[in-house]
Amino acid sequence: MAGTFVIGAGPGIGQAVARRFAREGSAVAVLARSRSTVDGAVAAVEDAGGKAFGLPADAADETLLRSGLDAAVERLGVPRIMIGETG
Repeated sequence: MAGTFVIGAGPGIGQAVARRFAREGSAVAVLARSRSTVDGAVAAVEDAGGKAFGLPADAADETLLRSGLDAAVERLGVPRIMIGETG
């Protein structure tokens, strides 16, 4: 099942984008630097009636980002859409 990956799923634009794709029926992987931001993004998607999988990953650290993306691919498959927001 291909989904949507949102890198930088903070409480503003990132979460809004994740909620929008979830409402359209896409499974969403949300990635952010902190566990609390990830948990907030997952909750926002689920509150909007969607399905989300979240994990911490820092876009400024290539190793951590690759690890996070690998885990998301393992869970959801190769993404249909990938959106990145770095702030």
